[in-house]
Amino acid sequence: MLFTHEDQFGTKAKNFNDFCTVLRATLAGNTFFLTADATKGELTAMINELPASVFKSDFCQMGHHGADNGYKKIYELVDADYYIWNNSEKDFIRDTEVNKYDYCLYVLEHAEEIYLADTYCYTLELPYTAESAIKWNPEFEKPSDKK
Repeated sequence: MLFTHEDQFGTKAKNFNDFCTVLRATLAGNTFFLTADATKGELTAMINELPASVFKSDFCQMGHHGADNGYKKIYELVDADYYIWNNSEKDFIRDTEVNKYDYCLYVLEHAEEIYLADTYCYTLELPYTAESAIKWNPEFEKPSDKK
């Protein structure tokens, strides 16, 4: 656990999402940086309090759906190859094509793979390889249908 609401105790956070629990986990040899709904305030506080070495991960779940007050520096430190962008394709296009957010553009330029949460869901079998990602549509499929 890298950061919780207790790390913000006594501060005047301007966004309720800045009280998220942020985790870094290792599963089957793959590292995951999980930001929940964290926004720029919490991500900035983390960078100020933690050594840079704790951020580097294979996977990064984008903070606050990949939109709204993200922070480029955190994604530079995480330096992930794979991003879980928990937002729709429509919002992903909006946030990357119009150059709205510098951190979205950074991720777009540096990611090997981006997994959007929209029409399709993904099952990432571990240890991860690009071939192990199972893409499926929850309206008419389940992951086991793809094997």
